[in-house]
Amino acid sequence: MCAVLIERLGVIRINWARDDPRQHAAFKALNAHTSSDAEVRALRNQLQPDEPASFVITDARGNPDTWGRVPRTFIRFARNRFLPPELQDRWIAEADRLTPGNPFDVHTVDVPHFAPRSQEVVDILHGLATRS
Repeated sequence: MCAVLIERLGVIRINWARDDPRQHAAFKALNAHTSSDAEVRALRNQLQPDEPASFVITDARGNPDTWGRVPRTFIRFARNRFLPPELQDRWIAEADRLTPGNPFDVHTVDVPHFAPRSQEVVDILHGLATRS
């Protein structure tokens, strides 16, 4: 079934609404370990079942000839277990080496992978949207 979805539709399908306590616990531990069970269920209900399969096979590295003129910001989630801080740091370092004249403006927030109610993240995004 999965191969058919990838080949025909170009998606990976995940049933986030499945009522499996083990799946719920694993999702919470990896993505939202600071949230209550009710918050995690609400979060899972917002996720779409189909994700483009291309994101796992596409080379998404920036091109130094075309990438690096626009200011970049990275909001680093310090309690992220899905994309650990060490991996985030690697991405930041690799991108900064690629475009040394335009390093990331890095903000670290003490939240897990899903931080739906982080006022600090909201404040960072608001500051980015309103700076001239």
